[in-house]
Amino acid sequence: MLNGKIPCFGGDPLLDLILSFNLFDGTVPTCLGDISKLEHLKLTGNSLTGGIPTELSKLPNLATLALNKNMLTGNIPDIICRSTSPLELLDVSMNRLSGPLNNKCLENLLRLKVFDVAYNQFTGSLPVVKADLKRLLEIDLSHNFLVGEFKNQFGNFFANLKLQGNSASESSALYLNHNTLSGELSKEYLYTIMIKASTIGNLGLHGNRFRCDKEGAYPEWYYRVPHATNLGVAGLCMPIPQIETITPASGYKGTQIEVKGKEFVRNASPRCKFSGGSLGTAGVTVPAAMAGISDQGTATALICYVSSDIPEGKYELQLSNFGNDWGSATTLKSYTAKYFEVMAIPEDASVLVKVQGSVKLTGMASAFYEPWFKAGVADKMMMLPKQVQVTKAEKQSRRLLGTEDRRLADSLQTWTITFTIFCDNPEDGNAKLEKLKAIFTDGSLKQGLATQKLTSESLEWVGEPEVKGISTYEDLHTETIFAMSAPAIICLIIGASACCGFCSFVFFLYRREKAGRPFFNALDEEDDDEDTGKKKKKGHFAQADEASASASKESPAAAASKSAD
Repeated sequence: MLNGKIPCFGGDPLLDLILSFNLFDGTVPTCLGDISKLEHLKLTGNSLTGGIPTELSKLPNLATLALNKNMLTGNIPDIICRSTSPLELLDVSMNRLSGPLNNKCLENLLRLKVFDVAYNQFTGSLPVVKADLKRLLEIDLSHNFLVGEFKNQFGNFFANLKLQGNSASESSALYLNHNTLSGELSKEYLYTIMIKASTIGNLGLHGNRFRCDKEGAYPEWYYRVPHATNLGVAGLCMPIPQIETITPASGYKGTQIEVKGKEFVRNASPRCKFSGGSLGTAGVTVPAAMAGISDQGTATALICYVSSDIPEGKYELQLSNFGNDWGSATTLKSYTAKYFEVMAIPEDASVLVKVQGSVKLTGMASAFYEPWFKAGVADKMMMLPKQVQVTKAEKQSRRLLGTEDRRLADSLQTWTITFTIFCDNPEDGNAKLEKLKAIFTDGSLKQGLATQKLTSESLEWVGEPEVKGISTYEDLHTETIFAMSAPAIICLIIGASACCGFCSFVFFLYRREKAGRPFFNALDEEDDDEDTGKKKKKGHFAQADEASASASKESPAAAASKSAD
């Protein structure tokens, strides 16, 4: 197998350059755009990185461009998909390409037969195929992150296949599987066109999020589509979430809403929509979070927030597991509208409260980790973890426990955790306080912490949890907690002291250097003096000693003369 960088071939009159399934690395050389007669370029199955070079667009006869099974990044350059391009096969599958899928390829490449971008990270909606692409036989958009509904984007593709005859239809393919498509399946495509008109040979739609009908399944006509391998299957349909209760039914901007119901799909991308009133039918959508997740992985509630761009008023609240598949009278067999009222923030915002509590965990073998505690409490309280704040976490040392035995110390080890739960109003605060007490009494809180690796032998209150007021509305979202354990504070003080000492020493050296008395040159170096048997000093101190000695040896007459002067 060949390895290294792909070389340039200068002006060689190559028609085909096939270097597939080797060990080439580096980028796709831009100099390949200088092989003017090149018709087929295949670099499949190497370890090429970087982007697709725009210089390849200079090749006037390039019909095949296969760059699949590499590690290319970026997007497909527009110029590669120019209208004058002779490309018939464009295969960039199994790379790391990303960004919105370039629709120009299915608009401009008039000679295109195969378009394959599978196993990448493309986003955006499904492209619309232009009617001018009359030779197109295969489109593979599978295993990406495309969203939206499957409607009439490929109407021209199906029509052209019918014009090409049965042989073309049998070899044709449309793969949209394993994206995040949602919405209602189109009877016009799946049944009328694909079955009655027989205009598609292979179809892949599974691994998406197409919605169920009012009966909780695909429409009746779908089951008349033969589930043969070459036709593929749309996979399981996704249910529409149904609202049963909303708590609270009113609140301010920033209020957390607990929505209970059924058909909440875990690992979905749930959203809430406030519609009606001044927002109209389009409404305002906000992301939601799963809550009350059971051991079986099902969720019993969603948590929504009233965003700041929702004005005061009463709005219908709708939910969606995927895309724009909202629960409504159109999508659900039994539907009762639920409403939430956004109220004006009162001038006296002291009505906003928080629940404060402190618990003691004894015999907790693992170390305390704040996100685990917050997640454990939030799950059982059906809240988001960011609504729970740990204000203090203290652990008793082994010395205080009166033992040096590690296993015994672990069994006696005690953590005291003080935490805060933010609420919207006194009513909400009292409700959450009662719920907190209830999950403590029935053992749910201990179980919730255990699921987050905070297993303990016992859990008890330190004092009683209580509801306290918050001075301003902004405190609900801007209050931050800074808590440190005693060892951390001691380490911080020692570190600060060491830094101060080091800085003082550096300043001392600087002052001596500036005064012309470098510290290190002033160190005494001692040598044996053979004549006197004494140590002899060198350096600045030695010079001073020598001057003093010479002064003491002066004659009395010289000293008297200096005195007279």
